[in-house]
Amino acid sequence: MNHVRLTIATLLAAWTLGTAEMAVAQTADKPSTVNVLKSGVKKVRLFSPVNTPVDVAVIDLTGNLLYQGTLRSLDKRGALLNLVNLPDGRYFVTATNDGFWMSQGLTIRNDVVSVDAQNMTELTKPVLNTYAQNKYELVTPGVKELTVSIYDRMNDLVFSKSFGQGTTHRFDLSSLPAGDYTFVYGPSQKQFTERVAIK
Repeated sequence: MNHVRLTIATLLAAWTLGTAEMAVAQTADKPSTVNVLKSGVKKVRLFSPVNTPVDVAVIDLTGNLLYQGTLRSLDKRGALLNLVNLPDGRYFVTATNDGFWMSQGLTIRNDVVSVDAQNMTELTKPVLNTYAQNKYELVTPGVKELTVSIYDRMNDLVFSKSFGQGTTHRFDLSSLPAGDYTFVYGPSQKQFTERVAIK
């Protein structure tokens, strides 16, 4: 009887340990960008919107690109990033697509990775709205500095300006000739693009 209880307890413990990673992996329900969580001794799990391609890079402190690729989470368990070949040190995992950019600091010490929750920067795409004919408003909450450039159809620069902190910036393009233009905007880490038509 004691042997049966011990076997059941052992099986229950093994099942709990075997599913523990999956239970942790499902904590990020619907991330708007990417969450990075430790998932093993030298592995991290990236939670991103399901079926959305995300460009991922691993960079060391001096800016050397150590890994670059595209990951796609097929379900809520996210995608695993194996850091087993990296030596002890500090690193950054960056992830981006057309809608966001993020950077997460990591430290590897004694062959164990830790995610530095205080060293995370995240930026979602600022919103470009039309508020009147040929007039646009760029809403940038939480962005400390950004540059806005506007290019014409021939890719010639027609406007460029850097802005400090502020949540709304307005642009009157009425004086420009009719045609297609491209806004390129964002901080130094990530530039977003959006096309507009001047009538």
